[in-house]
Amino acid sequence: MLHAIASISLVLMLCAGCSQPLATPPQRDSRAHPGLDRATVHAELARRRGQQVTRLMAYAQRGEFPHNLAKPTSTHIFRDDAGRLCAVANLAHQDGRDDLVDATVRDHNDLAMADVHDGPILDWILASGLTQEEIVRIQLPAPPLTRRERPLAPAPALVADRGLSEARMNALVVEHIEQVHRELQANTEKSLDLATDRLVTLYATGARPTIALGHSTT
Repeated sequence: MLHAIASISLVLMLCAGCSQPLATPPQRDSRAHPGLDRATVHAELARRRGQQVTRLMAYAQRGEFPHNLAKPTSTHIFRDDAGRLCAVANLAHQDGRDDLVDATVRDHNDLAMADVHDGPILDWILASGLTQEEIVRIQLPAPPLTRRERPLAPAPALVADRGLSEARMNALVVEHIEQVHRELQANTEKSLDLATDRLVTLYATGARPTIALGHSTT
């Protein structure tokens, strides 16, 4: 689904379904495509990266993380039954991509971002300002929680196997996000160069994902 183009005149509005794995960083070549200005793409990805980093910390501060009440081991949960989003799903949601969130919840709610090699989610990652490696780092499996009655408690309390409480789980998620936030800040220039190289080179090869650079919700 293409979004309206807002902030730059240079736009990648490309046909869907052609993106390829990006395990090996391509060589930088600003001449890779005569109609694609690398500096403009870099600037737009930098703007979007700043938004993602801000949104990530706001997500941690809200403290509303998915609850794993079904599986005895940690598992990725894009969105739980109560509507709580994982950190990656929240970034897609903040970008106005509830279509991606809904499709993933419907088809593969435990999807690991490391297993994404093509399709709309990879397209979104390419235009996010973050690298796929960073998206993988952001995603954290939800630890197992079980619901049981406590004596004299007015309502069932969440208590995890092996003594992990809901409060402790929340603290661990916040700690993880704060660490990733520091990494994102430290790696800004290197990661932006890599993200720009990947997008410019992919466009030049003719493998054209559905990407609309320049639009983002606030």
